[in-house]
Amino acid sequence: MTSLLESIADPTRLAITRYLAAHPSCSAPQLAGGAGVHLNTARAHLAALEKAGLAKREPERGRVGRPIVRFRLVEGWQPRGDELLAPIEERLVGVLRRLGFQAETHGDRLELAECPCPAVAPHNPPAACALIDAVIDGVLEGSGLSAGARHHDPGKRRCSAALSIAPT
Repeated sequence: MTSLLESIADPTRLAITRYLAAHPSCSAPQLAGGAGVHLNTARAHLAALEKAGLAKREPERGRVGRPIVRFRLVEGWQPRGDELLAPIEERLVGVLRRLGFQAETHGDRLELAECPCPAVAPHNPPAACALIDAVIDGVLEGSGLSAGARHHDPGKRRCSAALSIAPT
């Protein structure tokens, strides 16, 4: 069975679950439109969500012809997005530590100390800071999280960024 994290780690599945949370009982074409994907793509992701036990299908009865299949999230589960936070935080901290930072997360903040930027680029620390921002963005890409509200202080060798759920 696929884990919760694996089920919603995919940006399309996360978008589908968020759409279902806001619009309960949707058909596959509605979900495809809501997630901005082709119907066949939505169907594959819905199958993965059903297999993980996060979504269920409900045929709409009481009409002539083939019933419309509607999907809803299982009772008691709503996609907050913070399900993704801990594993990607660990990966991000690990990458930054390998680059020489003392990296930690505190809630929704990434805190960096012992920033090597002044040593790497003594005449242009902001250029090194921009490279670190690109590393952070690269690690977070596709995770459902983004980094914003960045603050670099090469003089104190400290940096920080706010971690938040990426807009869908």
